[in-house]
Amino acid sequence: MNMTPTCLVTGIGGFVGSYLADFLHQQGWTVIGFDRSGKEIPNTITHKIDLLDKDNVYSLVQKINPQYIIHLAAQSSVKVSWDKPEETININVEGTRILLDAVIHAGIQNTCKLLVVSSAEIYGPPQQVPMNEDHSLNPINPYGQSRLQQEQLINEYIQKKNLQIIIARSFPHTGPGQLPTFACPSFAQQIVHIEQGKQESIINVGNLDAQRDFTDVRDVVKAYYLLLTKVNFGVFNVCSGHAVAMKDILQQLLHESTKAITIQQDPARMRPSDIPILVGSNTKIHQATGWKPIIPLSQTLRDILNSWRN
Repeated sequence: MNMTPTCLVTGIGGFVGSYLADFLHQQGWTVIGFDRSGKEIPNTITHKIDLLDKDNVYSLVQKINPQYIIHLAAQSSVKVSWDKPEETININVEGTRILLDAVIHAGIQNTCKLLVVSSAEIYGPPQQVPMNEDHSLNPINPYGQSRLQQEQLINEYIQKKNLQIIIARSFPHTGPGQLPTFACPSFAQQIVHIEQGKQESIINVGNLDAQRDFTDVRDVVKAYYLLLTKVNFGVFNVCSGHAVAMKDILQQLLHESTKAITIQQDPARMRPSDIPILVGSNTKIHQATGWKPIIPLSQTLRDILNSWRN
């Protein structure tokens, strides 16, 4: 019997996927990835595949016969979800349904454990902070609604089809390599462009009063690994438990900069409905796995800035 666990990671070409592949490889796991882009990931066998391509997903899941699946593939931008609500639902809900059906079709529902990544956007406006996993679910944007539908679908499969699925409700996470459609890398990229003379000394920003709970992506992938290996079922927040205002994040980055920079609010960067504060409780995951984030935000921000400089 092969003692090396095989883990299938969907959306492996995304921001989190490459960190996860690297971490799992360090644990001695065999990592196989699905990705629409077909991007090459070190130490990983990657299949170029669209999750909505049912026949292809079915045959590959059967062929790979994974012990573990981590489902990252998603349309995960709130901003994009306002422009493309149907596509967001299709990728996040139908894509998940096809993957779960593929597990059943391959007959591996008793031997394969799945971790599906959801989002804190599922909670909507906080009734109390920090939000724990029992907080009511009132998403206020199409992305959050797609995650709610995804979780409802998963619960159906757990109850009716006996699948082993853990849900990770991830709060915002960031780190080097994240696309500048997200706030932290956007700030950093603009600062570096100003330092290099490619942009005038004005940084364009959205709502700086919003407070968010950020975790470093390198801590997040450890959380996913620990959930998969130490837990059998349940919903778990993956978060730092601390809120920080976007203006404070921007100030930390500006403090590291070599130039004097003016801040300018850009209406195009304001979201139609922005939750003022989003902060989670990580008590449940800590009790179940011992996980807690260890990389301070100041370090994460410095690393993001340096990755744009290089």
